[in-house]
Amino acid sequence: MGSFKPSTSLITPIEDYLRYLQHQRRISDSSLINYRSDLTLFCGFIADYRLLSWADISCVQAQAFLNDVQFPTLSKATIARRYSSLRGFFDFLRRQSLLDIDPLVGYESVQKTSHTPAMVDIDHQQLLDYSAENFIARRDKAILTIVLNCKITLPQLLQLDLFSVDLANSQLHISQRGIANSSFELPSGSLATLQEWLSERVAIVTYDQGLFISQRGRRLSLRAVQLVINKVGRLRGISALTAKMLQRDFLFRQEDALHANKIVVPVNSRNDDSRSASLLATYQQLSLKADKHD
Repeated sequence: MGSFKPSTSLITPIEDYLRYLQHQRRISDSSLINYRSDLTLFCGFIADYRLLSWADISCVQAQAFLNDVQFPTLSKATIARRYSSLRGFFDFLRRQSLLDIDPLVGYESVQKTSHTPAMVDIDHQQLLDYSAENFIARRDKAILTIVLNCKITLPQLLQLDLFSVDLANSQLHISQRGIANSSFELPSGSLATLQEWLSERVAIVTYDQGLFISQRGRRLSLRAVQLVINKVGRLRGISALTAKMLQRDFLFRQEDALHANKIVVPVNSRNDDSRSASLLATYQQLSLKADKHD
C-alpha cells in the first residue's frame, strides 16, 4: 500500500498529537521519533483507503495495519510499540471529538491468550459513576444506563427514536409495523442521564430520528454500540465488557429483587383453588425463571 498521498485532514491531527507529546507530555526525542515514524507509516497505509477524515476510519482498516502481511518479520516489541502509538493517537482524537469510537477495541483482547470468564461481577453504580461532559460521553453513558436498567436487547435499542422517550411516564416505547408495541420502564435514577443526552441529541440537525447517533448524524450500528460498551467498560476497569454481561446483570438484579419479595400463599387459601391459581399466575408473571420458559 502507500500509493495515494495522505490528505491534509489526516496529516494535521498527527502533527497536533506529536506537538502535544512533545510539549505537554514531554516525551524523549527518541520516543517522539518512534511515534512520528509509526504514525507517518500508518497515515500512508490508511491513505490507500482514500479516507478524508479520521472519523471515517473503520476497525478493520485500523487493525489491518497491525496485521499487514508486508511486515511478517517485525518483532513482537515493534508490533507492541506500533499498537501503543495508534492507541495513544486514537485516544487523542477522541478527546478532541474527532473520532466517535476506538478502532482498536477488541484487538487487544484478541492478542491475549488468557480466557476471559463469561461472568464478571459488575458494580453498575461504579460503572455509571462518572461525569459526562460532551456529546460522546453523554451518549455512551445513556446507552449503558438503558441496557443496565431495562430488559432491552441491542436490536431494540437501535430501533429507539427521539419520539420513543416518554420522560413523563419514565418509559421507552418501540413501535413496529405488524408487531405489538414494546414498552420499557425506566428507573427514576436513569432519567437525569437520559435528559443530559437528549440535550445533546436535539442539537444535532439530521433527518435520522434515531435516539443514538454519531456526531455526523447517523444512527449507530449494532457493531458501534458493542464497541461503545466495550470502551466504557475498559475505561471503568472492566475488560471485554459486552451487552450480554450487562443484560445478565440486570436479570440477576431483577430476580434478586423478586425473591426478596416472594409471594407467600396463605394457609387458609389452600382450599380456594381460584385464589391459589391467581396467586400462582401472578408469581409466574413476575418470575424471571417462568419468563424464560414462556
